[in-house]
Amino acid sequence: MNTFRKVGVCSFFILIILTVLIVFASNLYSAGPNTITYQGTVTTSGGSAPSNGNYAMRFALWNIESGGTVATNRKWQETYTSANAVTITNGAFSVELGSLTPFPANFFEDNPNLWLEVEVNLTGILGSGFQVYSPRVAFTSSPYAFQSDRATEATNADKVDNKHASDIIITSVDGLSGGTITSSVNVTGTLVASSVVQAGTSPALGFTIDGGDVVAADDLLAANNLGLAGGGSDGAIFIKNSAGTLDAVTISGANRSFKINPSKTRWLSLGGTPVPVVSTTDGSIKDCWRNDNFGLMRADENHQAYGYFLVNLPHGAVVTTLNVWGFTNADTHLFYCYLYRSRLDGASDNQMASVQSTNTSMDLSDNTISYGTIDNQNYFYYIYVSESQASKTGPVHVDGIRITYTVTEWP
Repeated sequence: MNTFRKVGVCSFFILIILTVLIVFASNLYSAGPNTITYQGTVTTSGGSAPSNGNYAMRFALWNIESGGTVATNRKWQETYTSANAVTITNGAFSVELGSLTPFPANFFEDNPNLWLEVEVNLTGILGSGFQVYSPRVAFTSSPYAFQSDRATEATNADKVDNKHASDIIITSVDGLSGGTITSSVNVTGTLVASSVVQAGTSPALGFTIDGGDVVAADDLLAANNLGLAGGGSDGAIFIKNSAGTLDAVTISGANRSFKINPSKTRWLSLGGTPVPVVSTTDGSIKDCWRNDNFGLMRADENHQAYGYFLVNLPHGAVVTTLNVWGFTNADTHLFYCYLYRSRLDGASDNQMASVQSTNTSMDLSDNTISYGTIDNQNYFYYIYVSESQASKTGPVHVDGIRITYTVTEWP
């Protein structure tokens, strides 16, 4: 079996660290490629060094010490063949890992635990006939400390321009200079300021808050749009004063409102006694719904019943369902409940929804709504309820009426 001689676990580890430090020292004053010098010794199955020459070699970094799959666990691979074949002299070799296949950005930060696997083709320089030398070699944190191309003049890790980090005053941050936003400013943490102001009549650029918070001790102003997508587990906006209690919210300008996305479902419930209906012919009051012992609407077995409720729904709301609940033992009767809109100028009435019952079933619902969007500028709205059959085998009771609607802005 071919082996990859590590010259002892401890001595080989020291060799890697010293090699990396030498590379970093040589690059200290000149920006160079992010490579790692790697040295080792190869022997045949008999324990002797292969003949001096050039050989195809392959190096791979895995996130698992042994086993695993290429798709999941092999994170990087570099192959030396043909003109790039590795020279082996007396069994020893040296390569610059990353010189042919560069390491991706943030590769070592994203993969903190890695093991190096080495393969060699002892028959020549072609990319076939590779033999795996085991075990894989664990990488330590030292090879990951690539030198930044912008740090060539740094002489101490905690100093820049002979100033300690605590003494540095930042006057410009990628797009934010002198208090003027010249491009987007991305914040992934918390943006804290006494006042955050975006000036201009129609600013096209601004702050992008990605997974963080905007905290303003005083004012948070936007000349055009202030959009907060997210913020907390459900995208809530909390407005509190210094005492931690809810403070005032002011919306300035014509036609301004809070937008609600996604829309919220709300309900309007009606019960008790409706307004009586007056005859249009002689002005008499038609048979009314009566209150029973529980304050519910009731039409006696020998009477009809008519009435209506005025309905006040928010402008712009969208009606989705009309429900009526009641009970009766009368298996023959004629109950109706309608939702209407009527133009303020008296030009027309429109039926929006209706339910009816002619038997003992009084659990009623209609979700096929016409003219569903509430327009309080041009219409008023009402519910009309009737039991038009006078002679029945028993009274008809109405427990309650509910209108379900959705809203997308407030108020």
